[in-house]
Amino acid sequence: MRDSPVLLIFLFLSGGLLAHADRAAALTLAAALAAAYEDSPVLEAARADLRSLDENVPIASAGQRPQVGFSTSTSVSVRSSSDTPEGTHVSRSGIFVQQPLYTGGRVDAASERARLAVSLARARLEAREQDVLLAAVETYTDAHFAERRLALALVNRDRSERILQNARDRYRLGGSTGTDVALAETHLQQARAEVEHKRAELTTARVHFGVIIGLPAEGLEAAMEPEGLPPSLDEMRGELEDHPELRAAGLAVELADADVGVADSSSAASMTLNGAAFYVDQPSEDVSMEPDIRLGLVFDVPLYRGGADRARSRQARQARSAREHDFRAERRRREAELVSAHAALESVRQRLSALEARRRVARIAIDGLRQEAILGTASMTDVLDAEETLFETEIDLELLAQERVSAAYRVLAATGLLSARRLGLDVSHYEPDHHFEQVRSGWFGRKSDDETTR
Repeated sequence: MRDSPVLLIFLFLSGGLLAHADRAAALTLAAALAAAYEDSPVLEAARADLRSLDENVPIASAGQRPQVGFSTSTSVSVRSSSDTPEGTHVSRSGIFVQQPLYTGGRVDAASERARLAVSLARARLEAREQDVLLAAVETYTDAHFAERRLALALVNRDRSERILQNARDRYRLGGSTGTDVALAETHLQQARAEVEHKRAELTTARVHFGVIIGLPAEGLEAAMEPEGLPPSLDEMRGELEDHPELRAAGLAVELADADVGVADSSSAASMTLNGAAFYVDQPSEDVSMEPDIRLGLVFDVPLYRGGADRARSRQARQARSAREHDFRAERRRREAELVSAHAALESVRQRLSALEARRRVARIAIDGLRQEAILGTASMTDVLDAEETLFETEIDLELLAQERVSAAYRVLAATGLLSARRLGLDVSHYEPDHHFEQVRSGWFGRKSDDETTR
């Protein structure tokens, strides 16, 4: 019977839909990293903190802009005399303006400090991004390789069941002893316990996966080492200067230096232009809406403030010295972390090669022992020991394969190259300049786009 065209079309479409569903169910490491980047509470909090620091720039700039206000007042006074009390009513309404002419460098120092604080927060945001992505990598590999280790444990359990069944069959035929059966039963119990242990590990890994990445840990594809990893340690050191943690430490020194400028400027002289324009209404004196315009200069010179100004200057200089030492210490930490991460990656690669050779030997040995067991020249203990050695080797290989991926990403983080942009993740990248440019030079208060969307 020939298939009808309608049936063929249905089968074709249903097959395509099933294949599409399988592809949709799969989750790659890149997709998991993208999800962690876009939905991380840690990053969202750091971004909000950065936007709050952006506002310090217009706050500092406001110190050299005019201050305008409106004032109105009404007063009534009563004078008593020996004859008849007299009342006086006065109303004043108008505006006043204050324009700083000279601030002794306070505004410039505060503005510079605000800009440096923003730069420092941006560097720390990049560092938090690295932390989030590295945590996502390790969570992904934990869940993926936990699945693989569970699969190996299930295969080992099935092998143990077959060994036990063979031992029982041979025992009934007189080809093995009760001891062989007991050993096989014990080995099966151990294999079943190992399955439950690996299943518990997988459950824990999936819970952590949901916390860090925010997606169910299902259909995870194999994770590979990242592309673009510098090939040598010397090239990695060349990237180290742009590490966000090291840049943050350097910017902390500059920020402390700006604090010195702020402290020094607090004792400088200042000059302010004050102006006011009022209308005065005093009916008792036949004065109706009479203008009152005033203009004046205020020159302020601090002479003595109890020594607090000098103390703040000394304090700021000591804080700057501390940040300089912090920068030196951070450079050493970054260098040590890079060397350690590189050595760990090279070590795990070498151990993987050695363990793969060991697995090949273990497979050859187990095949030979199985044949010898059939012929009766190998004991049940020999076979079970060989099976256990093969299983442990396969588990160790999976652990090392996981460690290799994590170690490669740790090297990328140690060089400062672990970011959503450098990894080419398909995400909407956060642009800190967007909010900063909205608020940095505004003369009037208004909502920024990020107040409601972030």
